[in-house]
Amino acid sequence: MGSLRSTAERFVNELGAGRATGAVVAAGLYGRQLAELGKAAGVKIVTPVFERAAGLARELGGDVKPSGAGGGDIGVALFATPEAAALFARACQPALSVLDVSLARSGVYRRSGEEPPVEARDPFHV
Repeated sequence: MGSLRSTAERFVNELGAGRATGAVVAAGLYGRQLAELGKAAGVKIVTPVFERAAGLARELGGDVKPSGAGGGDIGVALFATPEAAALFARACQPALSVLDVSLARSGVYRRSGEEPPVEARDPFHV
């Protein structure tokens, strides 16, 4: 649990400093630590589908982590560039439902339709 906390703090620090690549690396490490926790506890936090999505995300320069209690219902894929995120989203269809979200000062933001990307409105976007 200590390593999870330390990695979460690293993620927050990287994000706060505007270092998108560092935040992606920390999130991926956190996801791998959750998988180790699940194995040690005998609980399926990371599913085979999630593992395949994680491999694809890493090939594209991003990484992933389970969200919530794990178990395969929701995962978070992070990328330093919108182009890599778009490639990931296209490659995952139709097996996974992908939501196009960005991070703004006010939190996570989901675009709809032809709305401009959040980075056009919020300088905090990473």
